[in-house]
Amino acid sequence: MPRRRKPARLWLHPRDKIWIIKDGSTQRSTGCREAERETADEALEDYIAAKRAARKGERGADDVFVGEVLNVFLDGKASKQASAEVTAYNVLALAEYWANKTVASINYESCNEYAEARREGRINGRKVRNNIIRRELAVLSSALHYYHKTRGPLSTLPIVSLPPKDPSRERHLSRTEAARLLLAALGWYRIQWSDVGTRSTHERWSRDRDWWYQPHLARFIIIQLRTGSRPNVSLCLRYEPSADGGWIDADRMLLHRRAQGEHQTHKRKPPSRISNKLAAHVRRWRQLDQQKLGPASNLPIIHFRGRSIGRIDKAFAGACERAGVGHDVTPHVLRHTRATWLMQAGVDKWEAAGALGMSLETLERVYGHHHPDFQKDAAEV
Repeated sequence: MPRRRKPARLWLHPRDKIWIIKDGSTQRSTGCREAERETADEALEDYIAAKRAARKGERGADDVFVGEVLNVFLDGKASKQASAEVTAYNVLALAEYWANKTVASINYESCNEYAEARREGRINGRKVRNNIIRRELAVLSSALHYYHKTRGPLSTLPIVSLPPKDPSRERHLSRTEAARLLLAALGWYRIQWSDVGTRSTHERWSRDRDWWYQPHLARFIIIQLRTGSRPNVSLCLRYEPSADGGWIDADRMLLHRRAQGEHQTHKRKPPSRISNKLAAHVRRWRQLDQQKLGPASNLPIIHFRGRSIGRIDKAFAGACERAGVGHDVTPHVLRHTRATWLMQAGVDKWEAAGALGMSLETLERVYGHHHPDFQKDAAEV
C-alpha cells in the first residue's frame, strides 16, 4: 500500500537553522531563522493559500512589476497607517532597486543583493544597518500580501528573505551627555581651544539663538528621554486624539501611543503614565503653539513651523556634533537611554516594560544587566 503523502509543513534545516516549507518533493525556504517561527507560520499559510487559489483571475508574477505593487500599497494600506511618512521613506529606497523588476524576480538571491547594495550605500546614497534593511524588506513583504489580496491573486507569492538582525546596541547617554545634547538643540555649542604652553584643552559654551536654535528637536529629545518611545511614535504625537498619531493627555498625565482606530501589532504601543515635568512641558508647548499658529488640536507636538516632521536624523546628527556626544548616537539611542536609566534606578521590570512599550522578555535580555538586582543572589553563592 503506497505511503500517504504528508501535507505541506515547516522543517528546520539542521545546519542553516532556517525554516523550510516541505511539500512532497518541493522545498522552499521561508528566509526565517529559528527564532522567527511565527513569521514562518505566516509564510506557510500564504503558501497553502496560494496553492488553493483558483486559477481563474490569477495574475502571473512575471507580468506584475514591483513598482505597481508598491504604488498600490502606498495608496491603500500605507496611507491609513500612523507611520505613513516613515513607510514612504522605506518605499522610496525599495523603488530605486525594485521598481522595474517583476514580482517573479524576488527571491533569496535578489533580496541579498538589495541588502548588500543598501549596506554599501549604492541605493539612496546612504549606508544603512541590517535593521533598517529588515524594516524595508518587511514593507516589501507587506506590499506583496496587500496586492495579492486586493488586486490578485498572484500566481506566485514570493517569500522575502530578511538579513540577520544587528547585535543589540549597548550605547546609551549619561545624564551629562543628555543635558549637553539638549543644550545643543536649544542653540548652544562648544568652543574648544588648546593652550600652546601647557598643551591642555579648554572649552566653553556659547549660544547663537538664531542659527542653531531648534525647538522642534528640543521637544523630541525631551519626549524621548521622558517616555522612551520609538522615534516615529514621538514624531506623530498630537495634543488631542487623532487618526494621524498618538496623543498626550497632559491633564490626566497619560501618553497614548496609538492613533485612533489603529490596530495593535507586534510593535507594541501601550498607553503609559507621564511625569509631572513632561506634562508641564506639553501644556507650555500647547500654549505657545496656540499663540503662534492658532488652535493646536490638529498639530503634531513636534513640528517645524506648523509642518509635521517625517524624519529628524539630520537635525539630530548636527546637535550630536555640537554637543560632542559621538557619531554613534542616533535618535533610537534615546530609547535605549530611557530603558537603561529605568533599570539603573531599580524600577520594577514589569512596570518599566509597560512604560517603554516593550516586552518584558526584551527588557530583561537587552537591559536587564543594568538592574542593581541582576544576578545578585547567584553572585554570592
